[in-house]
Amino acid sequence: MKSQIPPRISTSSPAYSLVEMIVVVGLVSALLAFVAPNFINLMPNRKAQISEISSFLEMARARAIATRQDIYVVFGNENFPEPEYRYRAYSMFASVSSAEEARPIGVRELIQVDRWEFLTADMVFAKKEDFSYRSDAPLCVMDSNQTRVFEYQKLEQKHSATLPYLLFNKTGRVEVPNFQGKDIHVGIIEGVFGPGGRIVRSGQGDQVGELLLLSPLTGKITPLDR
Repeated sequence: MKSQIPPRISTSSPAYSLVEMIVVVGLVSALLAFVAPNFINLMPNRKAQISEISSFLEMARARAIATRQDIYVVFGNENFPEPEYRYRAYSMFASVSSAEEARPIGVRELIQVDRWEFLTADMVFAKKEDFSYRSDAPLCVMDSNQTRVFEYQKLEQKHSATLPYLLFNKTGRVEVPNFQGKDIHVGIIEGVFGPGGRIVRSGQGDQVGELLLLSPLTGKITPLDR
């Protein structure tokens, strides 16, 4: 009887060893940790940003009505002392006392009543020119020439700057800026402020921004779909 020779079993295997798998997983994890933040920065959550601003404005309006005093919502422009926060900063101010309410709006002594908030580093507050591709380009608070000096403390240092602002009066109506009965908008758009000034993403229909509409007569705040 012919003996059968068992088939030869190959000792080589195409599979990776455990050590090789651990090395590969480690490298992939390191690459993701490095690259992921860059992708996140390229896709800012504009809806979340504009929602935060809307909530801030609602809070300011509610405070004006509840305290029966004018509330100023202030925005950082090119005059803001800290360059990295130009066109990104916003905060809330009020008169230091009820006696100040009798004085003209532009000369009242004010105090900061909320901390500075900031847009993410890839967003700036919008102007009308940023929406010039639209036939109905909106007037934004950053277009206002109604500015005044605001003083505040930050990191134990005193700062002052001439900045644009929204003013909610005791009834919640918007007194400043006054665009002669036209609606007021607060907008954000993809962009930065650097050595060359304020730069936004260029383009027509692909320009990416978000808008809030404020009725000057009621102070009502409404998000706008683009």
